[in-house]
Amino acid sequence: MFAHGRKLSDPFFLLIVLPRQDAAARLGMAISRRHARSAVERNRVKRLVRETFRQHRGTLPPVDVVVMLRSATAGTPNPVLRQGLQRLWGLLEDRNPE
Repeated sequence: MFAHGRKLSDPFFLLIVLPRQDAAARLGMAISRRHARSAVERNRVKRLVRETFRQHRGTLPPVDVVVMLRSATAGTPNPVLRQGLQRLWGLLEDRNPE
């Protein structure tokens, strides 16, 4: 996945995308302690990622997606993170993942 996947990013998130044969998109997360120091912060980010993924899952192509953090998110409000994720899901919907 990490060696062969395509990458989409914004200031907070990195998406690694790999096409698959099945009909549904799948989500994985690698939210490290390096970028989200506290468990509360990591769980907050994971909840946002899962929520936005569920909203877009029906329109996403059949891909495996791993979401990683690119920079510290502490203190970044939820609407800012949500907006970045919405934009990335939109890019993924518009692009052919192959």
